[in-house]
Amino acid sequence: MTAWIVASNPKVFDSESAFSSRGVVDWSETSTARLQMGDRVFIYQGAPVSGLTHCCEVTQVGITGSDMVDDETFWLDHDAYVERKNRTRMRLRLIRAFDAVERTLLTLDSLKDLGVQGPPRGRQRATVQCGAFVDRLVSLAPTQADGLIQNEQQLLEDLGHPSGAWTFTKGGRDGAHSLASFEAALDVPDASTALAILRVYLRFSGLNNTGRWAISALPNWSGGTAVQRYSTVNGVGGELLYVEFGSKTGLVECWGVRLSSDSEDDLNSSDLVLRRDPKHEQVVVEGRSLTDLLLFFNDRANLTAVQSEALARTTKSSGKPHNEYLAEYLCAGSSSESTVGVHDKRGQRSIPAEIERRYTVSRSRRRLHQGPLRDLALTYYPISCFYCGIDVEKILDVAHLVPDSEGGSASVGNVRLLCANHHRAFDRGLMYWDSDKQQFGIVEGGIDIPPGPKRNYL
Repeated sequence: MTAWIVASNPKVFDSESAFSSRGVVDWSETSTARLQMGDRVFIYQGAPVSGLTHCCEVTQVGITGSDMVDDETFWLDHDAYVERKNRTRMRLRLIRAFDAVERTLLTLDSLKDLGVQGPPRGRQRATVQCGAFVDRLVSLAPTQADGLIQNEQQLLEDLGHPSGAWTFTKGGRDGAHSLASFEAALDVPDASTALAILRVYLRFSGLNNTGRWAISALPNWSGGTAVQRYSTVNGVGGELLYVEFGSKTGLVECWGVRLSSDSEDDLNSSDLVLRRDPKHEQVVVEGRSLTDLLLFFNDRANLTAVQSEALARTTKSSGKPHNEYLAEYLCAGSSSESTVGVHDKRGQRSIPAEIERRYTVSRSRRRLHQGPLRDLALTYYPISCFYCGIDVEKILDVAHLVPDSEGGSASVGNVRLLCANHHRAFDRGLMYWDSDKQQFGIVEGGIDIPPGPKRNYL
């Protein structure tokens, strides 16, 4: 079996709808790259998707004439359809349409880490690393929502939250922009779910690539109200997203995405609540869980509507109340920077800018990307310590060969899996990385750190 990457232009052929409608697509063959029955095919959609979207198996080749599945409905470029009409076809059976979270692991940048050279064109053999990565991803159970929430839980624990018994109390935090509101937000019992919802929205809306948005932490503190806002994300002219939780339980009750009323007819929100807000000429799509949000974003029309709304409302800095601590927390590891400062009620900064930024960065950027990067490394490398070979997944960490502080990238090429013992030893300078031999070693004059190196490793 050979694994292939087959490029698809979403402006020419609607592969999303074709696979969703039938599960089987007859794809034109070429004389230069003739695939065989049993081969794997990874569909790469070009811009604006720029990533792998489907995994398929070739079940038949050399299909001609009336034996072909009629797919003219899904061709957006009629001339291209006519040009390919007389070619023989190979039949692709859908194995997996990657969901929204999986697609973030299969972008062009991720593929480059897996040895793919540039944007795929036509048909090309997938690299060994790419084939292994996709095979492992396909074999995983679809528990992405749980995994994202667990990553947030781990980060909260690293930052010392929750810090104790929790009760939602009225006031006393100097506003939604304050450090106290940020700290209180991290202590909410279901904070991991709320933060995962915020992070997913910022990522898929494209807002995390800009600094032109505002965010609050616990914007309401009325005490007696049954449901409170955990956070709101604002753009120019109003709210884009809100997350609410129960005042007594501390559990996420719902999230809401605000969109232009013009997008209503294009939305696929049959399993969600759709409310109309004629005063603001908007519709509000409301769900109850992170899974609901991921499924909502997994529909291309929904994703396009959210991204268009976010773009339209972030043409300049909003200037609205903004919690810089929460923004730094959610954007740590990305290219975005906050553009609105934290002020107290008198318009004065509660803490000097440099102190508050160092405080926030040191507490959040330090670890935020570790969870997703560890997941990526576990799918890319054998599940064992790179030095000793111990294969207990729960105690494996990602170790940066070149530290973040020295410009090291958060990519699989710059990390290796190490058990907790050897990760600590490497960080403390008791071990070194030999880039020529591609192996770890004990520093000269140092001591052996058990367990010892695995035999015949190289």
